[in-house]
Amino acid sequence: MSNRINKINKFKNINSYWQVNYIKGFKYIDRAGEIVNNFYKEDKEPIHIMSRDQLSIILRLDDNEDKEMKEQIKISVRDFWYNFVKADSFQYQRDHFLKASKDIFDILEINQFKRIGIRQIFEYEFDNRDKLNKALEKYLKEGNFKNIFYTKEENEINFNFRISNDNDNDKKIYLDIDISKKDNWDLDNIESGINLIYQQINSDFLLQEINKIIN
Repeated sequence: MSNRINKINKFKNINSYWQVNYIKGFKYIDRAGEIVNNFYKEDKEPIHIMSRDQLSIILRLDDNEDKEMKEQIKISVRDFWYNFVKADSFQYQRDHFLKASKDIFDILEINQFKRIGIRQIFEYEFDNRDKLNKALEKYLKEGNFKNIFYTKEENEINFNFRISNDNDNDKKIYLDIDISKKDNWDLDNIESGINLIYQQINSDFLLQEINKIIN
């Protein structure tokens, strides 16, 4: 029986990372405190770690007793990074990343961008270990696998695929997909650049590639 899927949300999305690299971001050194102020919730100071090199802010904790981290951002002189853990949807990620990035780029007065990347880590479970091995044997010379890595390019957009498995007896795989593009954007078109990479998550190309992996 085929494992073919028609929507990527059939996979369990366990971790997501969005990143924009820019130049001339050294106003961070003087304005890191202003970024922290921007993420106050009423009079509640956000959980953060600040150094000369990087600012890390936890934006959201899980409601469970463990209070696990759900959303975190990192800002440096060279890039802005946003991590989502088990986010509700890809659109949720996109909307929150755009909102936070706009605030940060305004504060740091950044207007030159050179790379946009989105990394999604999925969990997929086969019916049994034999089906997993059969699906992935095309990537192997012999034996069971631990990590498989390969790259593709489509319309000048780079796709890196990493397939991993933590346990030889486990029927799950972790599919780590990094989608990125290097170019020159300014503040007027960085949002369209981010949306272009975002659209690749549900592209026919990516869906076809994933179906090749699991079948």
